[in-house]
Amino acid sequence: MKPRVLALVALGAVLIPLPAIAQEDDEGPVGIAAYYYCNQATEQRADEIFEEYFAPILDKHVEAGHLTAWGWLSHRVGGKWRRLEYMFAPTREILLSTRGAIIEEFQADDSPLSEEFSQICPSHDDYIWNHEAGSEPIGAATRPEWSISMYFECDFAREDLADEIYENVFGPVFDEAVADGTISGWNWLSHDVGGKYRRLGTITGTSPNAVLDGRDAVFGAINEMAEGALNVFSETCNSHTDYLWRVQMARP
Repeated sequence: MKPRVLALVALGAVLIPLPAIAQEDDEGPVGIAAYYYCNQATEQRADEIFEEYFAPILDKHVEAGHLTAWGWLSHRVGGKWRRLEYMFAPTREILLSTRGAIIEEFQADDSPLSEEFSQICPSHDDYIWNHEAGSEPIGAATRPEWSISMYFECDFAREDLADEIYENVFGPVFDEAVADGTISGWNWLSHDVGGKYRRLGTITGTSPNAVLDGRDAVFGAINEMAEGALNVFSETCNSHTDYLWRVQMARP
């Protein structure tokens, strides 16, 4: 058990037992996400282009073992990002080399579809995320159709404490919610490269209401059982932006 979590227990802030924490964590998959700004009047055409032009190239790299998963998500509720493309690989080195190879393939092809896509979605923000914890490894199974992403702004000096709380206090509550069908899955990711968001929590489900009701139920349970830990987490990551995404395509 890590020292800061022990301190929380000693203060009576954590009201549920904590599981044993491994001294060394296995390196999880690493992902890069491109958050696109698109023309809302024509963005459905971008979905068609992605499926026709981009998806076969990404599939090829999954089959070759370079990528463990990829996906294309569309905005339903949230901020200015309209589309989300993600890809995961076993390590950051493999991820970046594979992404570089994919970009070279697109450039060499010089397809008019690529130019059309760029006109519809002319800019994007990139993030590299490290997978820290979750109900199952990313890419282990087909994703549910809906997902909420909670993008947190955190105190850089204390964000490791937020990880400990989310993984070891909140995590068991999320796992129980997966087991009883309240939610389909959850994940917790940490910032490596990108903008202002330092942590990313996701919850998946079969419908928008399933995702949002599941989120409310889980955090309601956490508030009842570990209000102190939730307060410490909220002080450490004191601002967040939510997006509700629909999964348009995902592999595997």
